[in-house]
Amino acid sequence: MNRQFLSGLSYLFAIIFLASCSPSTDEMMGEARKYLNEENTGEAKKWLDRIIEKDPENAIAYNMRAVAFFMEEQYGRTVEDCSKAIALAPQEYKAFYNRGNAYREQQNWTKALEDYNEAIKLKPNVEDLYNNRAFVLVELKNYEQALKDYNFALEMNADNAGILYNRAQVALKMGQEDAAREDLERVIMKDQGHAEAHFLLGMIEYLAENQERACQLWRRAANLGSEEAKEKLTAFCN
Repeated sequence: MNRQFLSGLSYLFAIIFLASCSPSTDEMMGEARKYLNEENTGEAKKWLDRIIEKDPENAIAYNMRAVAFFMEEQYGRTVEDCSKAIALAPQEYKAFYNRGNAYREQQNWTKALEDYNEAIKLKPNVEDLYNNRAFVLVELKNYEQALKDYNFALEMNADNAGILYNRAQVALKMGQEDAAREDLERVIMKDQGHAEAHFLLGMIEYLAENQERACQLWRRAANLGSEEAKEKLTAFCN
């Protein structure tokens, strides 16, 4: 056989072999997701960088890399990557949600609210969107709208102790002690280890002049690690 032909054939096989060894975008995405789930953001970003280099219009990769930056508390980089994802796929809610989370951490309440509003327009049945928007609304002192968001989130998941606790805090800000007490009792029923709920319910009981009950709740909170509860026990309980 002709040596020149053999050389060319070997080169062709080499190209085919190298192509077959290169991971596909889906395979690289799988690796990135695996590392993100393991909270190994460095390795996740390496795979996402490769995907973006190969396909610079991959909105999902930008959004996933934004999540990695968020986990590293690099909120400026999170905003940058989310903005790229939004430019490429404005119909997807996740990048708006993630950018809103980054703005929230930066205490840019107005921009966070705008992004949560947009995310909810695109995907109106995700409880976390309402929970996070409510947090921002509380910071903006729009308690009535925050309460509506918490109510809506709880319609989707009535067993979410975290949202119940958040709603109780808003109810207290609005002077609705009875509603706050009811929510906190529900939180404790669902999560016996919720130190903050025990402490806050203790405060409500103390202000209602139920000192014995307050001290019981503060003792539980202290046993769960609440330093505030320990201070209250020292100051007001035998």
